[in-house]
Amino acid sequence: DKVEEGKADFFAEAQRLNKISLNHSNIIHVNEVFEANNTVYYVMEYLDGGSLRSYVHKNGVLLEKQALDFMLPIMKAADVLHQNKMTHLDIKPDNIMLKHDADSNKVVPVLIDFGLAKHYDEKGKPTSRIRNLGCSDGYAPIEQYTGIYTFTPQADVYALAATLLYLLIGKDPVTASDISKENVLNSLPNNVSIKVKNAIVAAMKMRKEERTSTVANFLDSLVNSCRTQNKK
Repeated sequence: DKVEEGKADFFAEAQRLNKISLNHSNIIHVNEVFEANNTVYYVMEYLDGGSLRSYVHKNGVLLEKQALDFMLPIMKAADVLHQNKMTHLDIKPDNIMLKHDADSNKVVPVLIDFGLAKHYDEKGKPTSRIRNLGCSDGYAPIEQYTGIYTFTPQADVYALAATLLYLLIGKDPVTASDISKENVLNSLPNNVSIKVKNAIVAAMKMRKEERTSTVANFLDSLVNSCRTQNKK
């Protein structure tokens, strides 16, 4: 019975992701969902550019503008997920792949791996059964270690900020139980603007009640920083 329920949940969530992804270039496109061999499959687009982690390994830490060029589209993608009452719950450098856009000749970041993603109803309750808990140290907020059972966009906010931090310092952030304002600020190089530093600190607060509440708010703080830098 659990296998059959799991298959039904997988099929429903894959179909939902298919619908969302086809309307956003920074979310992995699910091209087909089907049943065969007594299980369920979905077919995704092929991405040829490696992960964001491998990009940093090859090129070293990124300057602020480079890091934001990669992360702002991913944040907008996460915001679209949240508008559709879905949280990813495993955003990290390994789950952001790069692809080369033939038309613009640009490298495009794409959010992948929705194995932990959950969809919720209008009351914030999950629409499928929660069968597995997963945490990526350095990127999962502290509440994820005990399980997330309601719509919690703050969890993705934390992970997005941690990923941006990784791009700027070249190493994984400390686990959520050890995170602090001092830890974040001391790890960031001097060439990162105060506004970006403050935005990361606010988005990585240990308590979700004190953390930046939405990806849209996190985006606003970073976009305003970019505008300030451009004026200078």
